[in-house]
Amino acid sequence: MKHFIFLSIVSLSFLYSCSSDEVPGITPVEEEEEMEEELNLEAAPDFTLTALDGGEISLESYQDKVLVIFFFGYACPPCISAGPTLTTEIHEQFSSDENFQMIGIDVWDGNSNQVQGFRDNANAVYPLGLMGSSVASDYGTIRDRLVVINQEGQIVFSGNQIAVNDLEDAISAIRSTL
Repeated sequence: MKHFIFLSIVSLSFLYSCSSDEVPGITPVEEEEEMEEELNLEAAPDFTLTALDGGEISLESYQDKVLVIFFFGYACPPCISAGPTLTTEIHEQFSSDENFQMIGIDVWDGNSNQVQGFRDNANAVYPLGLMGSSVASDYGTIRDRLVVINQEGQIVFSGNQIAVNDLEDAISAIRSTL
């Protein structure tokens, strides 16, 4: 019993005497590289699309920002119903941060009138890209999904459920990268 108490005290004192910054043999750069490897972060595929407003939307335009992409289908009922929630819970919550941007990409390749209908019905106040099925394919995703890209251009979250079901995880990814 005495040996157990002694070992417990020694173990606790060792744990409290070492901070995570003082791990022998590991530099901060190596620690960061290890964390990235553990997360398996991959570079976000580049894209350029025509925007609903007639301009362009490209990944490069949002360099050095945390970017949320909502992949939607212009006439997809769950996408349309998710619109107001995404506007409130993501866009409005983070849009005041200059390091944040949200966009939507139509994966059903609708024309500008169809995507404008989506904007109106879904209350989407963020920029929308047209003809984005190839972008969705490059990202390995489908309609009604969220993707979060960090300021280094790496995918930190890629939803595998409908957007509203992944909302909490997407918000967590946004917060951890801002």
